[in-house]
Amino acid sequence: MVKINVGFCVIILNISYIVILAADCGALVAPVSGTVVYTVSTYGSIAGYQCNQCYQCNTGYDMVGNGPRDCLSNATWSGQPPVCQIKGI
Repeated sequence: MVKINVGFCVIILNISYIVILAADCGALVAPVSGTVVYTVSTYGSIAGYQCNQCYQCNTGYDMVGNGPRDCLSNATWSGQPPVCQIKGI
């Protein structure tokens, strides 16, 4: 709030600014022998975005891990990427 005295009048200005800073987490990195499969959208790497099934392993590999990944306000992805292991190991 800004208060300005002008002669006998007092002018009070109530000025508000809203600034939104979006955290861009960047693209997810594919695991070795796998790919990233989430759909990239305008908000795909902006804070608040969640990817539930983000990865896929190549044929002949099993995925170990693949929890949801969230784009956090500090511009990092939560959790860890999965590992693609050769089947039968």
